[in-house]
Amino acid sequence: LALGGGSGAGEVKTQMPGIVVRVVVREGDTVQKGQVVAVVEAMKMENDLKAPVDGTVEAVLVSAGTPVESGTVLVRIEEAR
Repeated sequence: LALGGGSGAGEVKTQMPGIVVRVVVREGDTVQKGQVVAVVEAMKMENDLKAPVDGTVEAVLVSAGTPVESGTVLVRIEEAR
């Protein structure tokens, strides 16, 4: 199940409440569109959240174990130009 994206082009957001299982990237990492950047457990299922754009990780706003609400921004990516 691939979730992610949102209105902010480089924002990776949750689609439902859950708990962050792991964050796969760090600030400064280069990512490609479709690359998994974080995993959130929701309703006993792990959901891969993927980069919506190619770019550089600008900010990681959560860590493993963080409870999140629907729409929470987990990772912000500066889009490659």
